[in-house]
Amino acid sequence: MTQTPRPSMRERFREQVREQILDSAEAQISQLGAAGLSLRAIARENGMAPSAIHRYFTNRDDVVTALMVREFGALGDAIDAAETAVAPRTDYSARIRAVFLAQREWALSKPHSWFLLFGSLVPDYTEPHEVCDAGNRFVFTMVRIVADMAAAGLTGAQPPTAVDVPAQALVHVADLDAVPNWQVATGFAAYSWMCGAITAELRGMYADFVADNKAIYDAGIDHWLAAFGLE
Repeated sequence: MTQTPRPSMRERFREQVREQILDSAEAQISQLGAAGLSLRAIARENGMAPSAIHRYFTNRDDVVTALMVREFGALGDAIDAAETAVAPRTDYSARIRAVFLAQREWALSKPHSWFLLFGSLVPDYTEPHEVCDAGNRFVFTMVRIVADMAAAGLTGAQPPTAVDVPAQALVHVADLDAVPNWQVATGFAAYSWMCGAITAELRGMYADFVADNKAIYDAGIDHWLAAFGLE
């Protein structure tokens, strides 16, 4: 078996410095918001000349992209860990619930990262496909669960309240060939609800009329499980 070559000391040092720069960028964003990101301040914090940053990142947008990919990766890891820990694997309701809860728990632990990924726009920054691909981990996890349901013959009958969509409105995904369009549409709607519910909670938009955000969120999960035809 061919072994992957170990990174050289130079490569390990470079990666260490890149991570330090990203840590500084994350700390800035947590204090000042995405609009306050400054490469000059990052360089100063790390004892570097401003020009030295460009040995590791092309420009500010490159830093933002790397940070977003890193944070989406951390969120995806948290989601996958929660989902794969559910046993038995045939408990699809528990697997979906674990995914929804993991997303909220991560957001509450890192609200500044949540807003970077789903809320606060960085001025004059356009996300490349690299970021979009990293951000799809949640969707792929849900696709895997629904595909497992379909393989087990548990796609279920379409509830009266479910909304179907034309096939041409959806991008073809091979893993979803056996999944009815209404379940795919329900998945997208549930994802949109989840992102909106978490963002609203973090912004304090429910503060005047909700005493228990967790209970409200749990009730929302129950609603979407029912929409999937699950308990």
